[in-house]
Amino acid sequence: MSDGKTDSTACDVSVIVPMLNGEEFIEEALRSILREAGVPLEVVVIDDGSTDRSREIIEAIGDARVRVVDGPRKGISACLNAGIAAARGEIIMRCDADDVYPAGRILRQVSWLTDHPLQDAVAGAFSTIDPGGRLVAKVGKRNLPHFEQIEG
Repeated sequence: MSDGKTDSTACDVSVIVPMLNGEEFIEEALRSILREAGVPLEVVVIDDGSTDRSREIIEAIGDARVRVVDGPRKGISACLNAGIAAARGEIIMRCDADDVYPAGRILRQVSWLTDHPLQDAVAGAFSTIDPGGRLVAKVGKRNLPHFEQIEG
């Protein structure tokens, strides 16, 4: 890439994860991203001043694709901007520290963007679960019929 960044780590996708005291969920969130196969990726966690065990948990995962960047301590929007500035990928995705990506999501969305070169963005449906993993709400094609469904 010709963005002037000196690190030559190759990745197609940068997943930005803003985080503040995310120890309860961050491991599951990162593992859901890192299980993706077939797409070179990096995960940029923007730590906005966590005082819990979040960083320790991230370090214990021990995956070179994960980087932690100190956040600006100005909230989630500033964290996302810091993540975009630190990203190396051609495609940028977002995953909150308490989100879980479904298997294959990244590859499906990257494939869709590749197949639709005039498009600049893609969004997905989402489900909300409670701490026990029970479904609370689901937003998808049925709720938003003007969107093209790309996930199975």
